[in-house]
Amino acid sequence: MFSRHWKDLGHIRDERKRDNRSLATVGDAIASFLQEPDDTTTGLDFASAREFGNTKPWSLLADAELRKARRTWLYQPSKWFETASLRRWVLTIGWCLGSLIIVIVMFSAGMKQLRQWNVPTDVESIWATGLGTPQPYATVNGAQLHGNPSTSLQLWIPMLYSNVWQLWLSGLYLLVNGLVSALMVAREWSQYTRDRKALRMSSPRGLQRGTFTLSLLFRYVIPLMVTSCVMHWLVSQSVFVVATRGFSYNGTNTTMPYVAKPELDAALAGFSFKEALLLLIVGSLGVVCVIGLGFFRSFGRDTDDINGTESPAGARKSNTEREVSRVYMPMVCSCSAAISAACHPAAGDIDAQWLPLIWGYLKANDQWCFSTSRNVSYPPLSDDTAIEQERSTSLG
Repeated sequence: MFSRHWKDLGHIRDERKRDNRSLATVGDAIASFLQEPDDTTTGLDFASAREFGNTKPWSLLADAELRKARRTWLYQPSKWFETASLRRWVLTIGWCLGSLIIVIVMFSAGMKQLRQWNVPTDVESIWATGLGTPQPYATVNGAQLHGNPSTSLQLWIPMLYSNVWQLWLSGLYLLVNGLVSALMVAREWSQYTRDRKALRMSSPRGLQRGTFTLSLLFRYVIPLMVTSCVMHWLVSQSVFVVATRGFSYNGTNTTMPYVAKPELDAALAGFSFKEALLLLIVGSLGVVCVIGLGFFRSFGRDTDDINGTESPAGARKSNTEREVSRVYMPMVCSCSAAISAACHPAAGDIDAQWLPLIWGYLKANDQWCFSTSRNVSYPPLSDDTAIEQERSTSLG
C-alpha cells in the first residue's frame, strides 16, 4: 500500500515538472513541441515567423497555393539579421550610434576649449599625453555642471558625471548581447539541416546537450566581453574626477610663500582625449562587427543529399549552382508558433526529442520534419514529384 502511494506521488511530481518546464532555449521549444505537437499549426511546416506575425487567423496559412509558394522559399538563403526584430535592431544600433555621437560631441567640445587656450590639438600632441592624464584646461567643475552647488555637491556632481557613462555603457552591452543572442538563434536553428544533432537544452537528459557556459559560443561571447571590458576601461580613463587644492600667496619674505586654503579646494571632471579617441575607434569597429554579423547566411544543405553524404553527381558546383540547389530551414526567429509548425514528428518517430535530430524530407511519410530517421532527403525544387506530393498533402 505504501509503495503504491509513493509511486503515485512520484508520477504527480514528474507531471508537475513536465508542466512547469521552462522554454529557455530553442532546444527546449523543439523538445516540447515534438513531445506534444500543436494541432493549430499542423500542415504549416514551411511557415516563417513573419507569416505568423502578419496573418490572422493562422488557418489562412494553409492555403494550397501559398503552401506551394512557401516551399520555393526553402531554396532562398536567409541572413541572420532576419532573426531579430526591426525594433531590436533600431534600438540597439540607435543606442550605439547615439553613444558614438556623444563621444564625438564631447571630444569636439574639449578640443574647442583647448584651442581657446592655445593648447596644441594636433594628433601628435594628443597622442603624446599619458593614459588617464587630464589635459590642462580640459576640466569641468561642479558649477559648470549644476549652477552654483554647495560644497558637499562639488564632489558628488563630478563623481556622478564621471560614472554615469559606465551605467550607459552597461545598458549598451545588455542590448548588444541580446541582439547577438537573437542572431545565434538563426545559427542554432539552421544547423539542423547540416548535421544530425542532439537538442541543446537548459536541463539536458540522456543524449541531449547542455547550454553554453556563457550563454553564447566562446567565439562570439569572448570578443563581446573583451570589447566591453576595454570600453569600460577607456571610459574610466577618458572621464574621471580631478581633485584640486587651493593656495593663497603669502609673500616672498615668508618661509612659506603659499598657504593652503581649504575653502578653495575643488573637485572637477577631467578629460583625457587620447582615451576618448581610442574609445571612438573601438566603438565604431564594434558597431561594424555587429552589423556585419547580421549578414551571415544561415546554414543550408545541398539538394539530393541523403544520409549526410554529398550528391552522387560528383561534379564540383559553382557558387551560383550551390546557392540555387541548397535547402534552408524556414526562419522562425523566437516565434513559438513557427517553431511548433516545424516540429510535427513523423508517425512512429517516438521520443525523438531525446535523440540526435535532423530536419529534412521523409519520402515514406511525405513530410518535412525533425526526424531521427536515416532516410532524410532534400529534393530539388525542380523535382515535380515532390511538388505534387506537397500539393496533395496540403489539399488532403
